[in-house]
Amino acid sequence: MLRVFKDNNSILAVIFRELWNLFVLNILMIVSMMLVVTIPASLIATYKICERMAQDKSVSVYADFKWHFRKVSIKDCAFLWGMIITSGIPAYSSYIYFQLTQHTTIYSMPLTVSVLMFAMWVSTIFLYLNKKPEEGNLQTLKQSLLKQMGKPSLIIKINIIVGLFVLIAVAMFPLSFLFIISIMPPLCLLFIANTMNKSKKREIEGTCHVK
Repeated sequence: MLRVFKDNNSILAVIFRELWNLFVLNILMIVSMMLVVTIPASLIATYKICERMAQDKSVSVYADFKWHFRKVSIKDCAFLWGMIITSGIPAYSSYIYFQLTQHTTIYSMPLTVSVLMFAMWVSTIFLYLNKKPEEGNLQTLKQSLLKQMGKPSLIIKINIIVGLFVLIAVAMFPLSFLFIISIMPPLCLLFIANTMNKSKKREIEGTCHVK
């Protein structure tokens, strides 16, 4: 049995290695978030590593996390913090309209709009994590919004992934805490990074076919 894990090319060894990387990545993410102000930098660093994993590139979790974490500028952190705080507006509106809908269905329309706005903004945050160092914040935000308008399926996929992980956390409560401190957040980011990577590949293939 041990030979299977010693063989680096075996399926079980690969799965174990990836799960271990996700576990270590999650611990680094949680520890680096403890200062609160470093949450955006932690998210960006974690996503960058998940992106490399989704692209099947070699990853040194601690070294890569440390490098990406230090590379995030104060300006990027502030901008991402602004996006996270702003997402609270449609989230709170959705909650208020949901409460009002219990009394009268006239509020179902603004509730739907609020939920859609929240879903779109959540997708924008994850698309922002895909930002390249040379790209400006406002330019990245603009591109993210345009991409979602052109590809609404991307919003649906990202929010389905996030929604499924939230449902798992709720279903496993209070055991979800153990799941969250193991691999849950990076696993969610890995699925999103994989979705983004596939979307990029389709765009490149589409461009090649047009040429």
